[in-house]
Amino acid sequence: MVFEEKCDSCGRFLQVRYCSIRKINVCVDCCLLCKQRTTCKIRVWSFNLLPKKQTVKLA
Repeated sequence: MVFEEKCDSCGRFLQVRYCSIRKINVCVDCCLLCKQRTTCKIRVWSFNLLPKKQTVKLA
């Protein structure tokens, strides 16, 4: 579940989720910047960096 609370890592009030590895509430930015993310089997946030419907136009 997602709640808008204070992130225990950066201190901002955003949507946070509980990280079972670090045992704190983390926002999406802190989760993506986490050094343990490569070994994390339970990724707290999973976003597509490029949306599937987005197209890139070259000028």
